[in-house]
Amino acid sequence: MHVRCVRGTTLPDGQFETEKIGEDEIVKDSVTGLMWQKTYKDSVKKFADALSTCEKLEYAGFSDWRLPNKNELASIANYGKYKPASDFPEMPNWTFRTSTSDAKNAKSAWYVIFSESIVNPYAKTNSDYVRCVRRGE
Repeated sequence: MHVRCVRGTTLPDGQFETEKIGEDEIVKDSVTGLMWQKTYKDSVKKFADALSTCEKLEYAGFSDWRLPNKNELASIANYGKYKPASDFPEMPNWTFRTSTSDAKNAKSAWYVIFSESIVNPYAKTNSDYVRCVRRGE
């Protein structure tokens, strides 16, 4: 097993706040200031398609969505929980893709597996879920 040490206080209760904007729901993260798409895109096969899915997204009145990087996506994991390993509202136990390529292997990108909060690189050809993010207001 791997060990990850952290320093500082635990995350506050109520880190995530859901808000409805028109017909869409967003989730605001009070710790990072990020705004997340509450819904997610089922199983996107290609890495480039995942990037463009978020870049083309018009959601909750915003058009500046993007695929989260490894650190942003890992920030919604809760390493003290299991299945799902997150406090994010209605987070499934699935693997979500990030925009961060693996520096050691150009054919891989980083993913976060929310059943156990595992952050690992996998092939860019894998089919995985996509949840888009933007800077909050």
